[in-house]
Amino acid sequence: MIKKITKLTKITIISIVTIFTVLVISIGLIYYFYPEDSVKQIIKSRTEILLNRKIDIGSLHYSPKGIVIYNVIIYDKAADNTDTVLVKSDEVVITFSLLSIIKKDFIITTLYFRGLDLNYVFDKDEKSNIELLISELKQKTFQGGGDKNIKLTKVILNECRLKITNPPMFIKPLEGEYRIDSTIKIQKNNIFKVSETKLTLPQKRGILFPELDIETSEGFVAKGRVKIENASLLWVYKFAEKDPHLPFDVVNGQVNDFEITEKYVRGHAKATSTLKNTKSILAADGSCVVDIDTRNVSLKDIKGKINSSSTALENMLISARQGEVKKFIFSDISFQLSDMRLLLDPLPSGLSGSVKGTFSFDGNTFNGKLDLSNIGYADKTEIFRNLNTTLDINNNIVRKENIPVTLFGSRSSISIATTDNKFKNFYVSVNSDKININSISLKTQTDPGRSITDIPVNITGKLNIKELIYDDFIFKNTKANISASGKIIKINNLDTSILNGTISGTGTIDISNSVPEVQTSLRFSNIKIHDITFKNDKLNKRLFGFAEGTANINLKIKDNAAETFKGNATFTITKGKVVNTGIQDGLIVFLSELRYKLKDLEFNKIYGNVNIDGNNFNINSFIFNSEDLRLTINGRVDNDLTAKDMKMKLEFNNHFIKDLPRPAVAVFNEYLSGKWYVIPFFLNGNITESKNIKMLKKNQ
Repeated sequence: MIKKITKLTKITIISIVTIFTVLVISIGLIYYFYPEDSVKQIIKSRTEILLNRKIDIGSLHYSPKGIVIYNVIIYDKAADNTDTVLVKSDEVVITFSLLSIIKKDFIITTLYFRGLDLNYVFDKDEKSNIELLISELKQKTFQGGGDKNIKLTKVILNECRLKITNPPMFIKPLEGEYRIDSTIKIQKNNIFKVSETKLTLPQKRGILFPELDIETSEGFVAKGRVKIENASLLWVYKFAEKDPHLPFDVVNGQVNDFEITEKYVRGHAKATSTLKNTKSILAADGSCVVDIDTRNVSLKDIKGKINSSSTALENMLISARQGEVKKFIFSDISFQLSDMRLLLDPLPSGLSGSVKGTFSFDGNTFNGKLDLSNIGYADKTEIFRNLNTTLDINNNIVRKENIPVTLFGSRSSISIATTDNKFKNFYVSVNSDKININSISLKTQTDPGRSITDIPVNITGKLNIKELIYDDFIFKNTKANISASGKIIKINNLDTSILNGTISGTGTIDISNSVPEVQTSLRFSNIKIHDITFKNDKLNKRLFGFAEGTANINLKIKDNAAETFKGNATFTITKGKVVNTGIQDGLIVFLSELRYKLKDLEFNKIYGNVNIDGNNFNINSFIFNSEDLRLTINGRVDNDLTAKDMKMKLEFNNHFIKDLPRPAVAVFNEYLSGKWYVIPFFLNGNITESKNIKMLKKNQ
């Protein structure tokens, strides 16, 4: 690609000089012998014959500085025979030496162009109009006449423009209009000295000030230096086959020892660069070589500094074709992680602390020694802090055990080790005495559309928490086997103890969105219902039994996460007992004859199937079952025990009421169905308040 650009540059320089040298040749012998109009016509006709293109000349006159020609237009050849402009110049001044004419050497001291426009257009076959012109001229020979030799010593470009149109894809980013001011001195052996040059790039991409010696006799070689002013790198990245995702934006500085050949481009740069979406400035000083054939970029002996951070890059090899870093050696690293993230976008924004040491990659293995100080991470909340350790990396192997760290505000430790020799797979073990989830504030992100950074490696490991507190629940000896990669964290095996029972299961955490989403599949057993603390005193400490069952719950990790719960739970409670709750008070209002029997209810089994939607619960079935008594409930209720259109049915048999007087039993006869009395109720409002319970007629 750079070879094509080099060729393009060479062709452009030669074409400008060639085209207007033709004009000079036509003028050579006739300057003193013909009037201005005759000279104008002769120049026009001879140049049209030579270039095989139509030419217009506005006017021509003689002056002490030479011949001045205004409004010169050279038209291009177009496939549709239309007259498109190849070259246009507002003013051309030809200054020459009279002494050279006497010596029969016609030396042009200066060829001056003002308002020169050169249209560089490519066709569908990726051939340019300038290439076509040069090819045609090579087939012709020309001379100024007689024995005179025509020599050009200087070209001055003032307010000139080069417009590149429809270039091939490999140089597509070059498309646009360039503004050029320059002085080009032409020496022997096809050497061009470019000075006093200002090249303004298209679309406000910046300005270059090159000072170059260009040799074209044996290949193309340009040497010198280039000053860079407000040059945008964003358009340069478009040359890559895939987006390199580099942070560098606008560059200012200078490239010394600059050299371009057909094989390489190299130079020593001392420059600063702004970084995308920040106010920080990166300062760098070092050398770069680009191999044109392989498209490899070699960086060497670079010292970089950003804010209070700095490092030395001894060498780095980048394959532009593959978009990969092949090798590197960093030394004297002294970086704040907040500054490092400006250069390495995949790093999470909440990282803090500092890193010092060395780090290298030889194409296959990583090596280094890194001192980590006060490392912490906070995104929506503080995840960890106070991590201090030294990591030794030897041939892709890292092993470090029991690194102290404060995890979610609690004393913890982390162990880490690589599990292969490719630096792609890691084992991580986390141990913590206590984590109180209630103290974790999951504040809203400033950028709600931003997702959490991908996990760039494969992680497996274990999580051990002696005491995990959520709401009023205390989970003890929580253990989990985890794996993580990309945007997914898997909980392969979870075990914990709560309420004298156990919970086990699996789950996944999806971090692809700004708010992580959790899916769980759980099994619980021997949960002691009596130990559950209810917010409503009419239920607190009044329910007994041991629960087991399954639950599939999805939720989002955010403040008030319980409001995002969605899923289903199915459970069975054995040895169940319901003692004097508000629901019983409501039943007793209508069934005063059963006052003492309903006050304390014991059940062999209690079955439940509930859909969960945040703070709302849709009870598909809730069955209290014993030999002589059944109570079934279905309908909706919220977290505050407020029911909406809830149906309840109380069923009992004669054995349940055998000790009641006959007149009392007669009250229930209308509800008798076979051997069971079936009494329906309807609930709207708080289920613990008797006023919200309504007794219905049979089959209603």
